[in-house]
Amino acid sequence: MEITRILVVEDDPLITEVLVDYLKMAFTSEIEVATTGKDAIEVLKFKYFDFVISDFNLPLGSGFEVYDFVKSMTINAPFFILHTTDSSISSAVNKLKIPIVEKLQLKEIEELILTQKQQRQF
Repeated sequence: MEITRILVVEDDPLITEVLVDYLKMAFTSEIEVATTGKDAIEVLKFKYFDFVISDFNLPLGSGFEVYDFVKSMTINAPFFILHTTDSSISSAVNKLKIPIVEKLQLKEIEELILTQKQQRQF
């Protein structure tokens, strides 16, 4: 079975725990956690991930900064999912066509990952 490599970028320990536990149940996965935007970018410089799931509001950087770094990766850029509880941010992000999940809808995150995995198999 294929291992899915996921970077979770989240500074809230409770949200991190719920998200990581859910992803481990849903996928055969290797999950790494970064708690700041800066840490996420440093990890992405040296490790490959299939997916990045990032909070928008982070210490030492934002989800947009992590997204910009991911999009600057020219080879094997991971699929990026942003999550936030701020609906005003959601409106702005939708204009950029970044997949966004409001209020940590775990099933929606799972569906985005499954869809992207199916598309990459072709």
